[in-house]
Amino acid sequence: MSENKVATKEQAGALTAATNLEDWGGGQIVTSNDIIIPKILPQNFMSEKVKAGVSKYGEFRDTSTNQLFGDLETPFEFIPFYMEKKWYEFDIITNKAGAKKREFSRVTPIQDNATKPGYNDDLKYADVGVERDRVMDFYVLIPGEIAKGISMPYVISFRRTSLKAGKKLASQMFLANARAGKVPAAVAMKLFGKSVQNDDGEYVVQDVLPSREAKGEEIEECLKWLKLVRAGQTKVMDDDVVAEAPVKNSGADFGKF
Repeated sequence: MSENKVATKEQAGALTAATNLEDWGGGQIVTSNDIIIPKILPQNFMSEKVKAGVSKYGEFRDTSTNQLFGDLETPFEFIPFYMEKKWYEFDIITNKAGAKKREFSRVTPIQDNATKPGYNDDLKYADVGVERDRVMDFYVLIPGEIAKGISMPYVISFRRTSLKAGKKLASQMFLANARAGKVPAAVAMKLFGKSVQNDDGEYVVQDVLPSREAKGEEIEECLKWLKLVRAGQTKVMDDDVVAEAPVKNSGADFGKF
C-alpha cells in the first residue's frame, strides 16, 4: 500500500472517531436558560433592523441570525407543531406634554381553563393605565431545513391586527386536523404578508393558508421538538417587545405590528 493511501486511510479513521457522537460524552445538562428559539417577524418601518439598513420593509426575518424567509411578494412554508398563548402587558405613560405611549411591562401566560385557579383568558385589552395584547405564538419547523437534516424551531407570533391569522392557524391545527384524525403538524402552511395603512401609518399584516400534507419525516421531526419544548428545554426570544410608539388607539386595533 502506498504512503498516500495509508495517510488517507488514517485521516478517514481519525475523522470517523472525531465525528462519533458517543466519543463526545454525555450527561450535558441543557435547560431553557441555555437554548433560545428565535422568532420570524415581519419587518416594519419602525423595526430596528429596517432602521439599521439590514432588512427591508415587508421581509420576514428571524431575530437571531437575520435570515430571510420571505417577503410581501414571496410567502414561505412552515410546519406548526405547538402553540402558546400569552398576554403582553404595557403601562401607559403620559409625558409632561400630555402625549401617551405604551411601555412594555411583562409577559403573562394565558390560563384558558376556567375551572382552574388563575384563569385569565377574559382580561380586557385596556384597563386604567394598562393595555394588553393577546398573543398566539406557534412553534414551527421549516421544511427545507428538515430535508437538510439541520432543523431548528422558530416561533411565528400573531397579535393585534395579525391575531385573526393566529386563530386561523389554531383552527387548522386543533380543529380541522383533529376532525380529520390528524395530528397538529399534519398540514404544512404558508405565511403571507400584506401591507396596509391607517392613521398610524403603513405596516404588515400576516395571514396563513394551508399548503399541503406534511411528509412523514417532517411530522416525526416536529414530534421530537415538541417533546423538548414541553419538557421546558427551550425559551422564546421575546426581546422584540420593547417600548412602543405613542398611543393613538388601543387594544387589538393598534396597527404597528
